[in-house]
Amino acid sequence: MNPQTLKKISAEDATGDTKAGCNWAEVTWNTEIEKRVNEIKSGKAKGRAAEDILAEIRAKYS
Repeated sequence: MNPQTLKKISAEDATGDTKAGCNWAEVTWNTEIEKRVNEIKSGKAKGRAAEDILAEIRAKYS
């Protein structure tokens, strides 16, 4: 998260704004999503088919 974003979140928290928590969660998730998309695009991370993952889970817990 960049410093400007953190300053905005801190200012909202200090005012007691009940939406500040929602903003924090939204900003945090957007940052995480952006990071994950960049990892996939760069080849650092690779996606897996949902069917394969679900099959592994079923095999493990069945």
